[in-house]
Amino acid sequence: MVRLAKQYGRYGYRKITALLRVEGWQVNHKKVERLWREEGLQIPQRHRKRKRLYHKDSSVIRLRPRYGSGDYPGHRADKPLSEEVFPMCSPSLLKGDNPLQIPDDLRWQVLLHDDFGTRDQSMPTWTEWLQTAGCNVDATAGPHFSHSSTVVEAAALGHGVALVGRVTAGDYLATGCLIRPFGPTVTTPVDYAYYLVCLEGMAERPDIAAFRAWALTEALPDRVAMTARSASPTI
Repeated sequence: MVRLAKQYGRYGYRKITALLRVEGWQVNHKKVERLWREEGLQIPQRHRKRKRLYHKDSSVIRLRPRYGSGDYPGHRADKPLSEEVFPMCSPSLLKGDNPLQIPDDLRWQVLLHDDFGTRDQSMPTWTEWLQTAGCNVDATAGPHFSHSSTVVEAAALGHGVALVGRVTAGDYLATGCLIRPFGPTVTTPVDYAYYLVCLEGMAERPDIAAFRAWALTEALPDRVAMTARSASPTI
């Protein structure tokens, strides 16, 4: 526990509990909390609520990123980023006695389940993904997590294979801490995406319009690559 707390200084005892379970420890968060306090570890304080930003005319600036369906009545929703899901793991799982090379090799690996992703009905579970891939693998085994970030962390530590979104794990994929073991074609697009949302009547204000245009331009290479991948066979 102390080792993980030092490694992940911003994590509280609940996320440390999840990582301990991944490592095989049978503990609950109440016991970890008690040990946490006995060791004198600090519990991260809640972030203070951010102050609102205001225009010069004292009206509130309401432009925020949202992950969802894009259906926001009375609001303008621009989609800079789409999401797609695929298995990802630490490079270490490509080595050893049972290296991960094809989807059927998942039978030898721990499947990490992201329960947070089930909010989006188009987000495949391991059961659905394995059935589509034609794999005879037990999809019920493996630990479940309530936070996508914890699933990504567990996968990066080599504790199993995660089925999460590309944008969610973007930093880990970019640095090589996580890889796509089955290549870029084994991908499932999902309905939910990342949107910039603001009130309809404020969408064309110069400052908001400028920021929206900048965000969409920055995300253009990603959208082009996503369109190209959508034309390839997917699972």
